Amino acid sequence: MDSDKQCILIVEDTPANIEVVSSFLSDQYQIRVATNGQKAIEICRGSSTIDLILLDIMMPQMDGYEVCRILKKDSKTSEIPIIFLTGKDDSESLVRGFETGACDYLTKPFKPSELKARVQTHLTLNAQKKEIGKKNLQLNQLIRVMSHDLSNHLSVINMGLELTEATADPYWDRIKLAAHNSMDIICLVREMSTVQKGSITLHSVDLHAAVTESEMLVETKLQEKNLSVDNSLEPGIQVRAEKRSLVNSVLNNLFTNAIKFSERDGTIEIRGWLEEDRYIMEFVDHGIGIPDSILAKIFDFGKAISRKGTAGEPGTGFGMANMKLFMEKYGAEIEVESLDIQKYPENHGTTIRLSFLVPE
Repeated sequence: MDSDKQCILIVEDTPANIEVVSSFLSDQYQIRVATNGQKAIEICRGSSTIDLILLDIMMPQMDGYEVCRILKKDSKTSEIPIIFLTGKDDSESLVRGFETGACDYLTKPFKPSELKARVQTHLTLNAQKKEIGKKNLQLNQLIRVMSHDLSNHLSVINMGLELTEATADPYWDRIKLAAHNSMDIICLVREMSTVQKGSITLHSVDLHAAVTESEMLVETKLQEKNLSVDNSLEPGIQVRAEKRSLVNSVLNNLFTNAIKFSERDGTIEIRGWLEEDRYIMEFVDHGIGIPDSILAKIFDFGKAISRKGTAGEPGTGFGMANMKLFMEKYGAEIEVESLDIQKYPENHGTTIRLSFLVPE
């Protein structure tokens, strides 16, 4: 048996049918056979070499639907693609086949060329899926290693700042805050996979204090464009969030975008109000606005488009999508309203509205 060939398991209780299907595929693939559902399950659980299953529906004791359900519920076998190969050609059977987890459905009698094409397609797709999973795992491992190494260096910097006497230099507090937040960002990177898959621990966060901290982090960028910030939030307002991500992934992105797309000498307005069990905060700039074509996909990681700012500032295009990810984890909402300068030359700019839950 050629170990380099991909392996197909044929599950069929009729010897003649097994022989026919095998004859079409044995020149390209390894073939294994199970004449009943229980044997098929045992083979799949006991082997890591099954790449695809051709599964009959009508078999004694355990039909193909039940076999498929069992295999898809088992983490060891759930990723094996299953093609139903059956004489049941009614639409109800086809729908039921897909509902149980099959990737395809082919009825008898079939054309050999169609069988080969479908088998090859699903083997290719599954191989690509495995490769993507492998690369994601390698990327996550790389991120963990880099985060660990960077945190070691930042720990030394933070320790040095803590032990060194504060100076009269106006940048001292900013440097200290930037160092601490750099460490927070590294921690956020470590947690991103957890955040995307599940929830994060929420706390009561002082929104005014968080905005003030974020503003200090972008102070240099504000000065470069001589932008002022009109922050009318009430001190002490508490919202449900996670402070580290709120400052570094939500508020910093709000400030950065507002600065990026504002002209010199402008003003960024921050206002808020209580509305039943929510606190509404608006970030308003009077910059160049967002075209409708970008606004329509502004929260989509897969379609993010980066634009240069009014002073040529670059961007990744993922800031808004990242903000929405965290806002959803807070149980909060985010909306964007914008008037593009090309369509509204006299009245343009962007308002981003965040709706936070208020702690009980």
